[in-house]
Amino acid sequence: HLVMPHIVGKQEVPRWINEGMAIFYSGEERWKTSTALSKALSTNSYIPLQDIDNVLNFHRIQAELAYHESYSAIHYLLSIYDIDGLKTILYGIRDRKALDDIFISATGSSFKAFEKEWLAFEKKSQRYYWLSEFDNYLWILILVLEGNKK
Repeated sequence: HLVMPHIVGKQEVPRWINEGMAIFYSGEERWKTSTALSKALSTNSYIPLQDIDNVLNFHRIQAELAYHESYSAIHYLLSIYDIDGLKTILYGIRDRKALDDIFISATGSSFKAFEKEWLAFEKKSQRYYWLSEFDNYLWILILVLEGNKK
């Protein structure tokens, strides 16, 4: 967060970029996999990236998902388009270019096309990750069934 003004000046950066970069460069391991993101992708209840600008108005669970998505989108961007793609985006924001023009320069795709590309990648790689919590659901089911016997 502290470096961003040095790159883009006083221009407003989409929150998903700002938060995603902060999380990515913090190096925290907990953001690398997300059952919250996996569940959202499985149920098509993910938050469109542009809506993450309103994260401060979200309830806790929705905000957590927004931060996971932000990290995931930045991780994807850096994995596919490298630091040069990210620099192109940040310099485009600094220069007050339209978001679609920025993304076309950085990725060859409009912002919406980039978002679809990222979502398709995540759906393919994380869609069923939520099943890793299956044992938790099983215990809850067992407790419910035991409670119904009494």
